[in-house]
Amino acid sequence: MAAHDHHNHTHAAHDHHGHKLGHHHHHHHGHHHDHRAVSNLKVALFLNLGFALVEIVGGIWTGSVAILSDAVHDLGDAMALGSAYVFERIAGRQPSSTYSYGYRRLSLLSAVFTAAFLLVGSAFVLAEAIPRLMAPTMPKLPGMLGFAVLGVAVNGYAAWRLVRGGGTMNERVISWHLIEDVLGWLTVLIGTVVMMVVDLPIIDPILSIIFSLFIVYNVMRSLGATIRLFLQAVPRDIDLEGLRRDITGIEAVESTHDFHLWSLDGERHVLTVHVVVEQDLPLSVLETVKKEIRQTVAKHGNIHVTVELEPKSGTCENNCHI
Repeated sequence: MAAHDHHNHTHAAHDHHGHKLGHHHHHHHGHHHDHRAVSNLKVALFLNLGFALVEIVGGIWTGSVAILSDAVHDLGDAMALGSAYVFERIAGRQPSSTYSYGYRRLSLLSAVFTAAFLLVGSAFVLAEAIPRLMAPTMPKLPGMLGFAVLGVAVNGYAAWRLVRGGGTMNERVISWHLIEDVLGWLTVLIGTVVMMVVDLPIIDPILSIIFSLFIVYNVMRSLGATIRLFLQAVPRDIDLEGLRRDITGIEAVESTHDFHLWSLDGERHVLTVHVVVEQDLPLSVLETVKKEIRQTVAKHGNIHVTVELEPKSGTCENNCHI
């Protein structure tokens, strides 16, 4: 249950229920609504964090690695939500003389921290679970059953709170993650009931390994998307050639070069482009061309554009390339 989706949702999931590490931004609907949204997110955060700590104790007490793997997952959720909440507040600050683009890329940093935590946690759980496949030990089933029921109830309540009033992107995304958490706990519940009826202790480590591998798979996907952003790759949701064609199609535009498009945080993109225009155009026409370029770019997404206009005979073609 993380906050922070990207449009390409490169958001990228981070755990065994497909949670995103990405970074969602609040769509404000007035001060009251925003306050309620923050309050709901805080409830979800503290429920997750509190329950994860209880799960760690419960997993050790019942001897269930399935509960331990869910504890890692819930801690990862709480970290992702907490860091996204903190970074979101910092990310909203105005650019400074040190960080001229602002602080938006901090959200990517929180995604990396959470991914690292989840990978280490999952490795620990797998190291516990895999040997148990060879010599499975029956966990304390009544305790495990109690935790499974509690897991369904806690996550169900948090999901209900967000679904009932969820208007922001954060709330919607997190409510889905909580619903997926409920399904995960239902799986543990069913596994526990099966072990109560049939003597199959191996079900516990099998559930744990499935959960952990799911976390690792989604974290790797998410990490790949985050690394793409760090390496300033063209955002997946933007058709670069289509954008180039649209700009070149504007009247008075001859060609483009030094065409660079990258993303600050997966949602806000940056474009710099050199545009070659017809010779000897008056200033008023050049201003109109710039305005048309900005309007054209705006149709392709949330892109901050910097345009350099050059006359056809300009020498920049030879010496301006990065």
